Amino acid sequence: MGLIQIPSYDVQPHLQNGELVSVMPEWCAEPLPMSILYPHRHHTTNRVTTFVKWLELLLKRHVLPD
Repeated sequence: MGLIQIPSYDVQPHLQNGELVSVMPEWCAEPLPMSILYPHRHHTTNRVTTFVKWLELLLKRHVLPD
């Protein structure tokens, strides 16, 4: 038994089925920035640009708080 601070997406199923309970929600940590690293090129390929945009949408939908 104890308290932890963990990203909600890691424990969402456990919160939904009642295995875990959120306490002190007013004390949530500020979100941390995320970065995507890839080799530096003078011209980024369309494939990389498309992937980065797709990943950003996916993360906004599933990771960032409402």
